[in-house]
Amino acid sequence: MVLGDSDVYRFIVGKFGELTVSARHYMDLLEEADSEYPRYLSTLHESIPT
Repeated sequence: MVLGDSDVYRFIVGKFGELTVSARHYMDLLEEADSEYPRYLSTLHESIPT
């Protein structure tokens, strides 16, 4: 399953140590993460058996 940009994924899950992030790129990632987060949650929710 591919969810999207791996930098956004690492940013969302808090793996900042794996990223080299400038202040400008940080703001871009923050904006992308805000828009992608609901999709990640939906995918996670769908993958959990009920």
